[in-house]
Amino acid sequence: MFYSTGRREPPGVGEKGFEEWFTKEFGNLNIDLIIFDEAQRMTEEVIKNSPRGIVNVYFYDDSQVLIGNEVGTRDNFLKYLTNVKEYELPSPVREPKQYLDFVKRILEGVKGNPGNFDFRIFDNIVDMLNELENRRKRGKIALICSFTESEGDTKDKTNWNNIKNIRIGYPLQSGFDLYKGVKFKGEELKIKWLMHERVEYPRYWNDEFDPLKYCSSVYGAQGFEADYVGVVWGRDLIWRNNGWTVNPDPITDYVGRRVSLKTIAYKDKKKALALLKNRYYIMLTRGLRGVYVFFEDKETANAVKELIKNPSNV
Repeated sequence: MFYSTGRREPPGVGEKGFEEWFTKEFGNLNIDLIIFDEAQRMTEEVIKNSPRGIVNVYFYDDSQVLIGNEVGTRDNFLKYLTNVKEYELPSPVREPKQYLDFVKRILEGVKGNPGNFDFRIFDNIVDMLNELENRRKRGKIALICSFTESEGDTKDKTNWNNIKNIRIGYPLQSGFDLYKGVKFKGEELKIKWLMHERVEYPRYWNDEFDPLKYCSSVYGAQGFEADYVGVVWGRDLIWRNNGWTVNPDPITDYVGRRVSLKTIAYKDKKKALALLKNRYYIMLTRGLRGVYVFFEDKETANAVKELIKNPSNV
């Protein structure tokens, strides 16, 4: 079950009304073990309501908080939970530790070395797509894009003619014209948001869709992995005046409404910067064997290249 659904029935494990609903459905509330995954995305209220099992296990990474009201951090778990025992996973699962440290360093504006990992920066998106196409022979590939330029139409999720659903191509909802006249495989470049959970996602992961015609936002990317991932770094997190800053204008992330990244980016640049760094950490750590990056802002691309020690593929 989910720990939060936002619905009256069925409520999430960490929501009011769960005990009554569970008792009505199953007869008692004697739950031996509850495991909460992605617990960094919990709100304070959910954390308080969540320990309804004899044993409650919380898997979290507070560097992956994405929205303003997500507070699943170590400090809050220790504050709201009792009889807590802490454990730390001894090693990363997806990529080598040196690469993960490298990603953290460049997001702090510090030089780093990706080590023995296939990390590359491409100046041309077509070159990146061609390289991903070549990698299909060696494993699963996927595209992840910053939640910018187009918002996706949640009421019309599968329509290729809806400009809100197109993330890469021309024209775009935002008016950004970087891709004007760009062709891939002899056709005008056009890449759609992967949006429909029941129609598109299963077929996408079963290789029934061309993975280079669809891209995921950070929300779809959490929890999935591919062997090789292409990341389109947008104009939201940019490098200016020797440091990272937030550019609110191209952001289209309204998830959470009043606590969304879009809202926070205009009200609290410091908090928005932390949330954006979390997003890029997630996007840059989805590839098991390689991560390729195309920057939509050239100044940012040049700055990141300068942060790479002993670059071999930039």
